[in-house]
Amino acid sequence: MTGTSKVLSAVALVVLLLMSLAGSLFAAGYAFTDLPLWLPILGSLLWLAIAVGLTFVVLRFPEVAVQVMLAVTAVVALLIVLDGTLGIFRRDELGPVATVLLLAVFVPLAFLGLRRPVLAALMLATLALVQLLGAGLIRSGVGDGAPFVALLRGSSGIVVLPTLLAAALFLVAGLLAHDSWRLHPTHGARMAH
Repeated sequence: MTGTSKVLSAVALVVLLLMSLAGSLFAAGYAFTDLPLWLPILGSLLWLAIAVGLTFVVLRFPEVAVQVMLAVTAVVALLIVLDGTLGIFRRDELGPVATVLLLAVFVPLAFLGLRRPVLAALMLATLALVQLLGAGLIRSGVGDGAPFVALLRGSSGIVVLPTLLAAALFLVAGLLAHDSWRLHPTHGARMAH
């Protein structure tokens, strides 16, 4: 990896970690205030298990990290769409559960971006666009046919722009490092180190 790509990857990592931590603490503050105590405690433990567990997999088992994070990305994207259309997490009662789940997944994706920046960028961009779609579905479900800019407000939409910024930083870093978008880089492309 070149010096520039390392700096870009580090900035993307910091953006994702700060957003994940700040957003999750913000949501936890409301949860501890508004919900029965056992729910935010359980939610916090699940958040930690997801963030720490998947980060462990990414750092300790790099040979399977991409496949694991692709599967996690697909599941989280599906949950966001289902929550936007069917309200599976009862947003009015429990808060933005899908968004908090997304914030937990950003932690291992941030670390994946240090080794496989292009694939991490693609997964982040996918999640950001699905989150934007989910926010639009939620707003349309409550009769708020808000314009596009209004979708970026609130807990669901506010994570979209920083996520796209981190995705762009990882993408440029990966291109500078000649990282591959393939699951297993071939001899013409290499994994960023």
